[in-house]
Amino acid sequence: MAVRDLKYVLKQSYESSRALIIDINNYQNAPPLGYAVNDAKEIKDILIGELGFETENVAYLTDSDATKSNILLFLRLAIGYIG
Repeated sequence: MAVRDLKYVLKQSYESSRALIIDINNYQNAPPLGYAVNDAKEIKDILIGELGFETENVAYLTDSDATKSNILLFLRLAIGYIG
């Protein structure tokens, strides 16, 4: 499925939804990727620009920022918002 097809799959309103996008191009034990950044940025742009996600509700973690502690922090904040 193409990234642009997401807007047709996700049809309801997402103004109060949360999203975590993790983009890793530079792995420790594998050759670097050249496309993850572009794919992740496109997903972020679609969520905000086309599906109505609030900018502050989309976390975007890249390479060295995509740590276990940052991922867990986002999940705790998202659950706190929901609960």
